[in-house]
Amino acid sequence: MRVRCATKRCCLLAEPLTHSLAIGGKYTSEQVERLDALYEELSASLPRWCKAVRNLPLTFLPDGDKFAAKLEAYLKPALTKGVPALHSTIRPLYKDAAKSQRIGDTLNNFLTSLKASGRFPGDSSTFRERASE
Repeated sequence: MRVRCATKRCCLLAEPLTHSLAIGGKYTSEQVERLDALYEELSASLPRWCKAVRNLPLTFLPDGDKFAAKLEAYLKPALTKGVPALHSTIRPLYKDAAKSQRIGDTLNNFLTSLKASGRFPGDSSTFRERASE
């Protein structure tokens, strides 16, 4: 999966690190923890709009609470801004049935909440207020 951002600096740092740790396309739990810590560190030091440091962890994290939290953090701003390429950036995640189900459930949860209250689940500001920021 190739994700590019405006600076390309974060992409050059992040992408080779992710792919170099894989053995046969699978990661050990220790490698997942190391990669997750690395991407947390990169996201703190790089611009908040860098796509690679937000998207690449979704590829190696197993489906679970951490994956769900990162998925929501990735989807909410993109949906608020109306990013047209959002589906193409998450499409590779659909190869994993559990992640595919999680994506569908998350998006359905967003849709239900937005229709009912005009807010994403757990947010205090409405969708329109967030879009105008």
